[in-house]
Amino acid sequence: MANSATVARWTFDDAPAGTAAASRTSGTTPPIVRFEDVTTDAGALLSFASYKDLARDETSGAPFRGSKCLKLKPGTSTAEANLEDTGAFDTALADVIDVGFQVYISPTVGQGWADGDRISIFQLRSSGSTSETAVMIEQLGDATNQQMAISIAETHVAAAAGNAIEITPGTWNSVEIQTLCNAGAGTIDGFVNHDVAFTGLTSLTTAAVVDAALGQVARTGAVDDGGFILIDQFVVEAATAAAFNRQFIPQCRFPDVMNLDTSQHLFVGPGWLDDATLISGTSVDTTIKFYDLDVEGVTLATTPPTLNPGDVKATLVNTAANETVNLSQPPLYFKDGCYVEFSNVTTPDAIGPFVQAKVDRARSNGGDGTMRHMGRQRA
Repeated sequence: MANSATVARWTFDDAPAGTAAASRTSGTTPPIVRFEDVTTDAGALLSFASYKDLARDETSGAPFRGSKCLKLKPGTSTAEANLEDTGAFDTALADVIDVGFQVYISPTVGQGWADGDRISIFQLRSSGSTSETAVMIEQLGDATNQQMAISIAETHVAAAAGNAIEITPGTWNSVEIQTLCNAGAGTIDGFVNHDVAFTGLTSLTTAAVVDAALGQVARTGAVDDGGFILIDQFVVEAATAAAFNRQFIPQCRFPDVMNLDTSQHLFVGPGWLDDATLISGTSVDTTIKFYDLDVEGVTLATTPPTLNPGDVKATLVNTAANETVNLSQPPLYFKDGCYVEFSNVTTPDAIGPFVQAKVDRARSNGGDGTMRHMGRQRA
């Protein structure tokens, strides 16, 4: 692998599964990762749910950030329902891979589960779809004394003591996992909500990672049709250094200033774009468009959505490498939402392109309650 880390991100706002994405090698600027290779979902348990879908159809929940997130409705089946990616996760022996994402478990998930019942929502896998790292939603108590946890193991097994961290359903929780691939000295470590550490696993016989799966990758125990699981803001870094790189995991849900490196919603609903700057890196003619747009058409289909040119409120274009381009007439008001589109990114590198955007008075940034109220109005 290269000396610098290969970092990739998926916001679930930017494009449908199956759309090819350019890779980027850097230690500072992540590109897009999409689970674009295989979708296994005979029971139709997966969807890209908008904040309007969640407000209309469910009792709680909204995307962590932006307009959409991945939704898993476990249902009554133990069958696989997952997206797979065979490109962004390749990790050779003696190398390290860092993965992070946000997960939301609705309060009704796990009703009727017994101690140890679990769903693997993410797996790093070696050849033959063999799990080398599993991240699970696991029940630690019985149906009366329900204690939901996020747990880790090498495979889909009940987690050992110290590797299941209790969480509160009905809130977003961050998950950060690091796996060292090594035949006999492999390790798995990580954190929940940035500062609660797993005990970790050591002395593992971990094979090289060749793909990953996200969704209901495996399931054990009782099944029920209650509740749902949301996943958002996925990021992966395949690195050679053992240091745990945690800087790409969002620690603030609605920051006033955001650094964007892929197409996504800056906010949904009414709000102001106070300022925006394109830092081009070596790419020339990178085009950034700001759309007054509510929900961009992300689905599980492979056909990219069509954006209406009439919704463009501003455009940034650089004409030379290593150029900085500022918004000409800030601030700008967006009625439906601010969707930022990256296009013509020719040579992404460690310093760009990315957009630094300052947000003010964005209605959706008031939290789940505000977003759900707006979603019900707009649904």
